[in-house]
Amino acid sequence: MTALIWTRLGHLDRAVLDLVARHPFLPTALVGDVLGNRGIEWARARRVTLVTHDLVRVLPAQEVEPHALGRLRLLEATRVGVEVTASQLGLPLMAAVHQHGLTGGGPETPVGPHAALLTHLPHTLGADMVFAAVARAARAHRSGGALLEWRGPPACTHGRLRPDGYGLLSALLLVGTTRGRWSPTGANGLV
Repeated sequence: MTALIWTRLGHLDRAVLDLVARHPFLPTALVGDVLGNRGIEWARARRVTLVTHDLVRVLPAQEVEPHALGRLRLLEATRVGVEVTASQLGLPLMAAVHQHGLTGGGPETPVGPHAALLTHLPHTLGADMVFAAVARAARAHRSGGALLEWRGPPACTHGRLRPDGYGLLSALLLVGTTRGRWSPTGANGLV
């Protein structure tokens, strides 16, 4: 069943579902930022497709505290959306939750650390905004970098180490030296 659902989606819809299943409560506007400088209309179109297939839901304001955050159109994978993503990873649901941090399901059928992330929603959104800003900055850099991978807190928590996430960036690193004596004022912008 999950394979059939997956085949009915376009590759960009699949990318959005994978992103939302790994990063619950992601604002619709940030989806396009993270996935390659796509506009808000593009993100809204992907949202409509995924909501229509019951793979993603938009959190109602009454589920969000403070309620004003509901205006951000926060996205969460449904239970089916999380199951489809786990299936595409080739893992049973709970293994995908543990290894990749898949989270979702809504209040009726929560999967993963749904309640904990929702309880600390302003913090969760702050971390999401940082990673979206990193993705934008990497793309805008003259070396043409990109955010290649972004893992959320559940995927990178180990023991007492609990980061808000980690990202893998691609960028060109140029290293240069000057001949002769080095000084900060004579480095010609190489520092």
